[in-house]
Amino acid sequence: MLVVVIIAVAVVAAVVAVIVFLVLRGRHGDMHTGRVSRGLKLATMSAKSARAHASARAKAAFASEERKRELAAEAHMKSSAEIVETLGNMKGVMMKFAQILSFAADGLPDELKTQLQTLQNQAPPMDYELVREVVVAELGGDPDELFLNFEHEPSAAASIGQVHRGTLRDGTEVAVKVQYPGVAKAIRSDLDNAAMLTAMGKVIMPGRDTAPFIEELRERVVEEIDYSIEAANQQTFVDLYRDHPFVVIPGVFHELSSSRVLTMEWVDGFGFQEALELPLEERRELAEKIWRFVFDSLNRAYLFNGDPHPGNYLFLDDGRIAFLDYGCVKYFDAGHIERLRKFMEVLRDGTPDEFMDVLVEHGFLTREGRRKVPVDELYPFFREMWKPTATDSDFEFTQEWVNRTTMNPMDQAGPMRYLQSPPGQLFLMRINIGLHAIFAKLGARMNVYRLAREHIDGDPASTPLGREVEAWRERRGLGDVYPTARVPVRG
Repeated sequence: MLVVVIIAVAVVAAVVAVIVFLVLRGRHGDMHTGRVSRGLKLATMSAKSARAHASARAKAAFASEERKRELAAEAHMKSSAEIVETLGNMKGVMMKFAQILSFAADGLPDELKTQLQTLQNQAPPMDYELVREVVVAELGGDPDELFLNFEHEPSAAASIGQVHRGTLRDGTEVAVKVQYPGVAKAIRSDLDNAAMLTAMGKVIMPGRDTAPFIEELRERVVEEIDYSIEAANQQTFVDLYRDHPFVVIPGVFHELSSSRVLTMEWVDGFGFQEALELPLEERRELAEKIWRFVFDSLNRAYLFNGDPHPGNYLFLDDGRIAFLDYGCVKYFDAGHIERLRKFMEVLRDGTPDEFMDVLVEHGFLTREGRRKVPVDELYPFFREMWKPTATDSDFEFTQEWVNRTTMNPMDQAGPMRYLQSPPGQLFLMRINIGLHAIFAKLGARMNVYRLAREHIDGDPASTPLGREVEAWRERRGLGDVYPTARVPVRG
């Protein structure tokens, strides 16, 4: 039954998974970069899981109830280990999908969920010799020669590359991210698999044209393969958030970076699972800090870092948060941000008919579709999805609410069947659903309505943290719109 559970959860998490790239990658030394071989890896995983559960059911046919439970638990454990090993070794987006499942969906069996959490920053690593070959090819020298110290064992292994701790000749501690050899080829192979992407699109949004989502997916994933783009993105954030009261962006060492190697400042901190052990009030403060980083970036700098999974946060002892991984950054223009603000303003304050008109303006509905769609079905749907921003009260992010609002868009009979997929929505959807899952884990309780008014209506800061940010903006000479909003827009 675990295979069925995995498929069901994949559908529940699919809005995040559009979000989440849908690309695959094979083993480090024994690469599976072709479409067929990579598909076989998933098929083999599913078959092994199915066999484990079929065997358990056969053994349980005449067993006691207690023995049946034991057999089912053993099958879950065996299947979980197989699934995590396969997804972890495939890297790329399948591993990223597994990372998101580990914190976004509570419907998974406990054994699988626990093992998936290990993939947040500790995937199966590649051999050091492969790391050395990539560094020599990219930087022209052996890591042990370029750095005063370079740890051969990785400190973290992620979906496209792994991180090694090192020390520069001047004593500066650094994190060196090295891309898995062959991952670019594997990702491009998957992106060329139109049938796979189209099929997934139909599962994610039945009956809708998903071509705009797939096209944006291609653009962002191709950018993420090139670490020189990530270095430029990260430098933009470094310049923007310098001396911020609670946001830390690791500096980039461009002379030791390339398209497949990225060297940045090392940051000491603790991970998301440890943060969940903090007192509730501290966790709620962390949630507001994350919210402000994301939406200040979006509304004042017209960009955001679009990979909201817990492995990309480091929490410092002084209450600051280091935000990591800038391979997936979305840039907007002023017109797009203004349309987003109008969307939220009308949803919050307008009539249902006014909101339906905005859906037409944004490309979610055609004018003909506007006449056919029942307002009393679609408007409450959006109000529930955006309830934290649309209601002037403290909102508590619960896992039940996150599960419901993640599942709603997947309902083939629900209001989403009426909507089109306008360009530019993929990563906005991704950031919201990913953040909501994180907020639920942190036990967040915030008046998001008033936080959002700071951006939508220009209201003064509504919380002490907001006033800290206002003071920082004044010291930096930053207005309502940050200078980064005026750089050329990519994508």
